[in-house]
Amino acid sequence: MGIQATMALAGLIVARDLAVARYGEVAYFFSAFGMVVLLGSFGLSTQVTTEVARLVGTGKVQVGGDEISGLFVARLATVALLAAVAGLVAARGDGIAAVAVIAGGVALLTGFGFGVAQGLGKARLVAGLQLTQALAYLGIVAGWAGSAPESIFATVIGTYSLSFLGALFASRELLAGLMRPRRRIVEMAKAIVPLTGSVYLLTLLLAPYGAVAVLALGKAGAFERAANVSIALALIGPLPAALATVISVHYYPRLCELLTRQNPTYREFFEGFYRPVAALAILAAVILALYPAEVISVLYTPRYLAVAATLRAMAPAAGILAVGQLLVWTLWAHGRERWALIGALAQLLVLLAAVALAVSHPT
Repeated sequence: MGIQATMALAGLIVARDLAVARYGEVAYFFSAFGMVVLLGSFGLSTQVTTEVARLVGTGKVQVGGDEISGLFVARLATVALLAAVAGLVAARGDGIAAVAVIAGGVALLTGFGFGVAQGLGKARLVAGLQLTQALAYLGIVAGWAGSAPESIFATVIGTYSLSFLGALFASRELLAGLMRPRRRIVEMAKAIVPLTGSVYLLTLLLAPYGAVAVLALGKAGAFERAANVSIALALIGPLPAALATVISVHYYPRLCELLTRQNPTYREFFEGFYRPVAALAILAAVILALYPAEVISVLYTPRYLAVAATLRAMAPAAGILAVGQLLVWTLWAHGRERWALIGALAQLLVLLAAVALAVSHPT
């Protein structure tokens, strides 16, 4: 929660310091950045967490496996492709999108390192690295970068780069062996599709598609409208985003390990997460539904009050998305992939309805 609160505070500082149109440029950058991370993920970070956690559960972590080596090579190839894409985008004159692609590549490398460390059971270390990154970003934005979008872009890349170095250190015991793949790259690449295809589909279904709306508005140059839509979506997102971090860092790897060992405490582990998440989800939805104008005035200043009506209508999505993703990843850890995908599709429909409302409502 601390990570998301820190990033939300940084976003508030940026929104308050910049003119609405300039804030729209920042929203455009983060939307492009989010889409790069989403489409470039291919489920690799989640799958490497699953594979490493299973090795830990069976006591074979020192042995490793071809699957993990293949995932590692695939991640390097993805980042190399993104570097080429960034060059093409820059050549076409969209500097903001080009920088977002570069930042996305660094974030994907960082996420893969975190995935390995999470599978190794180093959830606290990963959470510490993520919190350090968020605090560094907040400090730089508050002290220097908040006055210009370009400085914010540089800060994102810089803080992710530092986190990547930390992720390498945290994963060094397993990553060292990955530098020497056991099989040819082509053979490993063929093995990746059955490994990551379904989890990538799940990731796509759970994606924050509000970024598409902001991305389209920013691409059209409608930065003020992009800023307003971004504010509405940002206010329903903190709880689901915070929960997503907790799930990826601790809940999902630990649940996979417990299920691999057939440890009966997995039921208590689930209930320990579900009950507080459900309570927080209901509270968030109620606050946003009853007091949207007050929330916007306090956090973003009255110049964004036009978003209040849209926020009230979108409030239920904040609770549904929070509880839904916990249930989806629980089903996935149990091997109930079909039901997990159905649940993720239901969440997607809820999110798309919220996004359509945010875009169509006059802000």
